[in-house]
Amino acid sequence: MLLGVTDDMTVADEEIFGPVIGVLPYDDVDAAIDHVTARPHPLVGYWYGEDSPDYQEFLRRSNSGGVDRNDIALHMLVAGVPFGGIGPSGMGYYHGRAGFDTFTHQRAITTTTLPYAVASTLVPPFPEETRTAARDGVQAALEHPRASRADGLSAQRVSGGARPV
Repeated sequence: MLLGVTDDMTVADEEIFGPVIGVLPYDDVDAAIDHVTARPHPLVGYWYGEDSPDYQEFLRRSNSGGVDRNDIALHMLVAGVPFGGIGPSGMGYYHGRAGFDTFTHQRAITTTTLPYAVASTLVPPFPEETRTAARDGVQAALEHPRASRADGLSAQRVSGGARPV
């Protein structure tokens, strides 16, 4: 343990790999959390203490690759738990299924047998068939006795089509 670490020390700005941990003193938990969140995301956030409201606030406000409570290496020793960082401390997760997913590329391959490109129906100018189908669909929806949108808005007939109300 390196005690009495201050912000002007090199060890306070460098990622440490090895059996060393720098301890920065603090008087207020909010100040300690502010100190952590003002810097690039660490690979691990360490908390020594009970599962208290202060610890829950630390979890809520801080962002790190993982969190160790009352330990310095448990986060990387549990085989089924993802291990990895965020931003400058690394990207992705390793170990178990998360590691497999990180290093596996899932490739989508699609094929159409339609006589036109599906994307051509998504952007103007729309083919007449698309405009007709859209117009007919809106008209049928407006004439349905329970015409309403899934988001809770209802539709009403107006000149030239439908609009949310």
